[in-house]
Amino acid sequence: MFSSTAVVLLIDNVATFLGQIALILMKEVNNSKSKGFLWLSGLILLILSSVIHVAVLPYADLVLLSSSSATAILFGILLSVYWLGETFDFQFDLPGVMLTCAGCVTTVAFANTSVQDLTLD
Repeated sequence: MFSSTAVVLLIDNVATFLGQIALILMKEVNNSKSKGFLWLSGLILLILSSVIHVAVLPYADLVLLSSSSATAILFGILLSVYWLGETFDFQFDLPGVMLTCAGCVTTVAFANTSVQDLTLD
């Protein structure tokens, strides 16, 4: 049904989303009465996100994982605009989004896709 690479990328994207939620929770600490709980929840999610990122490294192509992780910038912008009420500055944010997308497409387009057999000989 799904290839193993697709499942690994899905897990990596979930980890990226958890990391973004963690950063939002940690930023909300200043505006909340339950500062300890929010900060601790954010820290736990950030650690979980990092552990998941490291755990999926051996199971997928690193080019795909790096491009997938680069989309965290895009998710971070969307989450900060909708969840935190920050403004999208077209002068600075739009070129950053465009460069991130161009970098992801270029990295995947020119990636080495040949499989190499590594032996001791």
